[in-house]
Amino acid sequence: MPSIHARHSRGLRRKLSRISAALVAATLILTGCQSAPSVIPLLEIVGRSLETEAQSVNEDRQRDQQYYEQMRDALRAAFEADLHEAEPLDPEWVTDAAEVYAAAREALAQHESSLDQQRLQRMDNLQAALEAQQRTIRLIEQTDAWVARLVGMDMWNLGGSAREE
Repeated sequence: MPSIHARHSRGLRRKLSRISAALVAATLILTGCQSAPSVIPLLEIVGRSLETEAQSVNEDRQRDQQYYEQMRDALRAAFEADLHEAEPLDPEWVTDAAEVYAAAREALAQHESSLDQQRLQRMDNLQAALEAQQRTIRLIEQTDAWVARLVGMDMWNLGGSAREE
């Protein structure tokens, strides 16, 4: 059976724990729950940067498509030029040239596909970051409004008026 001192000590610890929790909650409500006025404008700048980067990646993707089209055309032209220079056509040369040309086109297609997948993944990541940024702004605005209603004033404007919603 626990001693009287041990029971008294546990009771005191529970009371102190409750008081500590209440003090922490009050401190958070009164000082730490409301965002600084500069947070949302900074997050909006981040959002614009994310949108600009997404647009840049999309432009890079379009440039890549043009580049690979030019590379395919150059490869085709080089093959045709080699074909016209090889007079008379040696059957072994035709076989080798066709294999090399096919391998070069395949390598080009694989590289193009790989780069396109990287660009698409980057765009998906930027879109996810933009959505998270927008959710963060909404959450901060909701929290600020809740704290302003609860406390009755804007913690960053100690004149006593709540922020406009």
